[in-house]
Amino acid sequence: MRRCRCFCDSDDISYAGLHPKLVWHRTKTLRRGDDRWDFCMETVRKERRPKNEA
Repeated sequence: MRRCRCFCDSDDISYAGLHPKLVWHRTKTLRRGDDRWDFCMETVRKERRPKNEA
């Protein structure tokens, strides 16, 4: 488990500030005692305004 802790911490540090439009999210890790790990990495798009809106 000790190695797993290192990798989980490394992921959180590396991906959290990678890019302003990139969101890193994790709900489970083996390190925290869960039976599996998961993660989500997605990009955030800027919301578009309609052309006729000021």
